[in-house]
Amino acid sequence: MKKLILPALLMGGFAANAQDAVTITGEASWLPNDTTVYLAEFRANTEFDSAVIKNHKFTITKKLPRGGNIGMLKIGAGWPEGAEGEKKIAILYLEPGTMKMTSGTTPGMKTANYDGSSFAREWTYFQNNIYETSPKYSRLPQLEAEIGKAKTVGDEDASEAGIKEWEKLAAERNNDALAFIKKYPNSGVSSFIINIYFNGTKMRDSLLNSLTDHARSNYCAQRMINPDPEIKQQFSFGTQADKFAVGTVAPDFTAYDVDGKKVTLADFKGKYVFLDFWASWCGPCKPQMPFLKAANDKYKGKNMVMLGISLDKTKEAWTKAIEKEGLNWLHISNLKGWQEPVALAFEVGAIPANFLIGPDGKIVAKGLYDDNIEKTLSQLIK
Repeated sequence: MKKLILPALLMGGFAANAQDAVTITGEASWLPNDTTVYLAEFRANTEFDSAVIKNHKFTITKKLPRGGNIGMLKIGAGWPEGAEGEKKIAILYLEPGTMKMTSGTTPGMKTANYDGSSFAREWTYFQNNIYETSPKYSRLPQLEAEIGKAKTVGDEDASEAGIKEWEKLAAERNNDALAFIKKYPNSGVSSFIINIYFNGTKMRDSLLNSLTDHARSNYCAQRMINPDPEIKQQFSFGTQADKFAVGTVAPDFTAYDVDGKKVTLADFKGKYVFLDFWASWCGPCKPQMPFLKAANDKYKGKNMVMLGISLDKTKEAWTKAIEKEGLNWLHISNLKGWQEPVALAFEVGAIPANFLIGPDGKIVAKGLYDDNIEKTLSQLIK
C-alpha cells in the first residue's frame, strides 16, 4: 500500500493498525488490473491511501485517527461523472475494522455490497434499502435533475409536479431512515444518516441524543456536536442539476500568483483557459502532471493559458511543490485550503479537478485526465 499524505504527517511514519484503521478488500472480474484504487475520508486536507489492482483484487488500509467518518473509494484519478462515476466511485461510511467489497459481473463501486465488520453490514443494508442506490429511492436523484431542468426552461407545471413527487418520496425515505436509527442506536451509520437527512432540522439533537456513546463519538457525529472550524464545506450525496455543465458561463474569480499579483478569469478573455485544481499534498494529482506539462508545452503559445489553482494553506508548501515538480505555468491561490474561493466558486469537492473554458467565457469541457487533455485541446486549438 502506498501512502499519499500531507507532508506534515510524514514524520509519523507508522503503519495503520487494527485499532484505528479500516481495511477494505475487493475482488471482481471487472476490476481493471494495474489501475490505482484510492481511499480517502472527507475532512480538511484530505489524505489519500492507495493500492494497485492485481489479478482483479485489491487490499487497501486507511488510518482513521478520529474514528468513523464519511469516506470515498475510487478507481483511478480524477472525478468521473455519470455512468463512469457509478462504476468508479463509492461513498461509504468507514470505521476501524474490515470491509469486503463484493459484486456481480456488472461494473459498479457504488452499487457493490460491503460485508465484514458490523458497520459494513449496516452500511450495505442502508445502501440497499434507504440510500439513493436502493431500488425504492433511486427515483429521488432523478427527480432532482428533472426539477432543475424544468426550472431552467421555465416549466412551472413540471417543476411543481416534480417537487410534489419528490417531497412524498423523501418523506417515505426519512421514515425508513428514522426506523434504521431507532433499530441501530449503536451504529455509526446512524450518525451518517442524521448528518445527511436531518442535520439542520429541529429533531437533529434529539436523534443524536438517542445514540450510544460509540455512535456519537465518530467524526460524522462530532462535526454536528462540535463543529470543526476547519471544515465548513458541505459534501452533497444526491444528484443535482449540473451548474457547471458544458455551455454554461464560468464564474469569475480573483486570486493571487506566487508574486502576490492579482489574477482574475476576466484577464484571459478571448483565450482558452485550462483550470487545474491541485495541491502540494495531493497524491492523485501527481500522475496528471506529465500530461499537463505536455499540453502546456504544446499549446501555451496558441491562444491557451494553463492556470493552476492550489488548495494549499502555506505559500512555502505551494511554491516548493511548483519548483520541485517543474510546473512551468501560471499558478494562483488564496491559500485557504478547502475554503479556497476559486474552488468554492466551481464547487470542487475533490482534486485533481479541472475545467476548460472557451474564449467566450463558457465551459467547453471538464474532468479531462491523462491523454484526454491533449486530445481535447487538439480538437479545439488549431
